[in-house]
Formats: sequence, structure tokens, C-alpha cells
Amino acid sequence: MTIRRFSSRTTRLDRSFLAEQLQGARSYRRIAGYFTSSLFEIAHE
Repeated sequence: MTIRRFSSRTTRLDRSFLAEQLQGARSYRRIAGYFTSSLFEIAHE
């Protein structure tokens, strides 16, 4: 399994990621959120 990185600094995510993933979809529902890097510390424990 290869990890693919996406950055909105270099390419718009709707063009580089979402268009490919949603190809042929009948609907699209989205929620927005954020997390901080401290989440990784908790997950590691």
C-alpha cells in the first residue's frame, strides 16, 4: 500500500483528489473539521 500525499498549497484538492474519487458518484455529502498534531501523540499512546 502506498501513501499518497495531497497538498492544497501545490494543487487544488478538488482537481487532484476529489474528481478522481467521486467519478460516477450520484451524490456527495461532506463534513468539515480539523485536528491538531497532538492527536497523534494521544493515538500513539
